[in-house]
Amino acid sequence: DDMQLIGTQFVDNGVDASKRSKTKYRVLIVEDDDEIRKYIVEELSADFHVKDCANGADALDIVLRNAPDIVVSDVMMPIMDGKTLCQKIKQNITVNHLPVILLTSLTAENDKIEGLDVGADAYLTKPFNIEVLRHTIQNLLRSRATLKNTFQGNQTQGANVKKLEVSSPDDR
Repeated sequence: DDMQLIGTQFVDNGVDASKRSKTKYRVLIVEDDDEIRKYIVEELSADFHVKDCANGADALDIVLRNAPDIVVSDVMMPIMDGKTLCQKIKQNITVNHLPVILLTSLTAENDKIEGLDVGADAYLTKPFNIEVLRHTIQNLLRSRATLKNTFQGNQTQGANVKKLEVSSPDDR
């Protein structure tokens, strides 16, 4: 585990510079299967700051103390499953803007609909392609950043500014 949660911050533990993430984005991986969790963490660590845990209850605690930029969660887990975690995130006004990606081995359409009904932003079935997961994360983060800029008024204002024509030095 290259990242540790200390206080309320994700912290680099002196990781080799070549292994540091390319972005400032923080991804929380929630998966009870150790092998799958380690694989996802390993694959995404070059692109994101990654934190992981093994169940939804621990994940909810991390999300509420130090909200990551996105949550990737398995659906079927002990203590608290992924759908319940997603529902609790989406019902909490302080963190409901966080994108949630659900991963599952359940392939029935009803399971996908249930996942989307609780507010999941994306739903990937196992086995999944790690590149599809990586691009889904990047797309969700990009769209959230665009929305944030739009609602905070940080978008380019050049088109909205009128060029004033003044003739005399006094007018200027």
